[in-house]
Amino acid sequence: MTALASRTLGRIAAARLLVAVLWAGALWVLGYIAAPAVFGIAHGTLAGDIVGAFLRRLAWISIVCAALMLVLVQVSPDLERGRRRYLNLLVLAMLACALVMVVGLQPAMAQMREAAGPLGIRASPLWTKFAIMHGVSQLFHLIESVLAAVLVVKSR
Repeated sequence: MTALASRTLGRIAAARLLVAVLWAGALWVLGYIAAPAVFGIAHGTLAGDIVGAFLRRLAWISIVCAALMLVLVQVSPDLERGRRRYLNLLVLAMLACALVMVVGLQPAMAQMREAAGPLGIRASPLWTKFAIMHGVSQLFHLIESVLAAVLVVKSR
């Protein structure tokens, strides 16, 4: 292997790890630090609006990181076929979690919050349905977060 090929291989592997860490870090910081902090300081619809804005940005981070990871995995000459397939499936599972949240759950929850009116979702008959959807959303976030840990470890 030439020095140039070796450097290129090292850079691709480093880029793969960097993207995995960026994606995982964004999930972990938002889900387990920022969102709880916002709800600890702000209340009601303001907290929901702030965290909702964070989640929309996180969805774009997830989509971009998934696309980058899929490309990096494909162009990584250091990965054997089985490992490449494993990483691709892992990335696609994480992307699926993100898309379920951003395309399905978050818009439905936002619509319920809006329909609840000025008294807020907790005072609405929609509260139970909202709480269930919120729990499902948290479960998808947890799954994506755990998969992110696996991605970081397996991306090296």
